[in-house]
Amino acid sequence: LLKELCHVLELFLSEIRFAKSTLPEGCLRVAGRVTEPFASLFFEIYDQSLENTGEGFAEVCNKVLQEGMKEMNIGEEEKKIFEECFINTGYEEERMQLKVMEQAKTELEKKIALLEEGIVTRCRLAFSLGTMSGLLIIILLW
Repeated sequence: LLKELCHVLELFLSEIRFAKSTLPEGCLRVAGRVTEPFASLFFEIYDQSLENTGEGFAEVCNKVLQEGMKEMNIGEEEKKIFEECFINTGYEEERMQLKVMEQAKTELEKKIALLEEGIVTRCRLAFSLGTMSGLLIIILLW
């Protein structure tokens, strides 16, 4: 899911940078290009942002993302990094949107690299322990 979060941010970056979309428009466009559970989250954000409830875009995003991301198997720190892209930006200003999203994407990519490095280390450890236990059994049975 972390890689999917990075992909979502990359799509938003391209929507803002090249299509000159606002965040609400970007939500609609990105929702059509991502898989569940993110597609339904961004469709809901777009729909609620069109309703005149008196809430700003940041409040709508905050509510929908926190509610929708409760069930996802993502760490709290990663959720917070992702949510801040939509909640704590002066989202009318294009450069600020891009900067915040690029920073979040970079942070998530660093976390992914650390996790992947940890997996490789654990695989090596498991292989070594398996080999050593096999040798121990051979020695004991001999």
